[in-house]
Amino acid sequence: MTALLHTKDLAVGHRGRVLLRELGLVLNAGELVALLGVNGIGKSTLLHTLTGALPALQGEVLLKGETLSRLHPRERAKRVSIVLTERASPALLDVRTVVALGRQPWTDARGRLTSEDERVVDQAMAQAGVADLAGRDLAHLSDGERQLVMVARALAQDTPLLLLDEPTAFLDVVNRARVLALLRQLADGGRGVLFSTHDVAQALRLADRLLIAHADGTVWQGTVVEAREQGALESAFGTAVP
Repeated sequence: MTALLHTKDLAVGHRGRVLLRELGLVLNAGELVALLGVNGIGKSTLLHTLTGALPALQGEVLLKGETLSRLHPRERAKRVSIVLTERASPALLDVRTVVALGRQPWTDARGRLTSEDERVVDQAMAQAGVADLAGRDLAHLSDGERQLVMVARALAQDTPLLLLDEPTAFLDVVNRARVLALLRQLADGGRGVLFSTHDVAQALRLADRLLIAHADGTVWQGTVVEAREQGALESAFGTAVP
């Protein structure tokens, strides 16, 4: 496997307060990895730090061997994309325009889309199941529909590494299953995919590996079988996990 991302002695947090520490994480191409842990433990902070949106408190994040903090923002955006849980509401933009914003790292200085960019946008909307919403204003969509549009925008960004913070948080059962199946498909197609979730059962069913954040600030990593054998889930959640 090819390591798309790895960290060296990484510590993440806010204003000097460390939430997760001593992280030596690895994410490979073709791998679907689930990030688990209780609320407030630092999962979102970790994902923001892995994209460079938040500075590391200690250590390094490397993308294909290059230090993240030394990369130009445009170059970072060609290597890693992220889908957040925050309610997205770009004013007066339709769905296709929002998805097309994912092509910004690849367009010229005027942001003009080529025929190839248009093809990628169409494909991203189809993959995320929002092609029929193309002309709708984002402001008029449900939270679940907006979340699917944000997934489509990240797909249009066409990065080898995709991070998602609770990507199924606002979705109904049908769309939740659709998004999780899509993440599995993307990993099988060669992307590295890391997503945080509270749905432990789905993570155990779909993920190749788990990252499990613990109250002491450490993050356990390993396969689903190893997590069960070593009691990593019970240790993190303080209760038996089916």
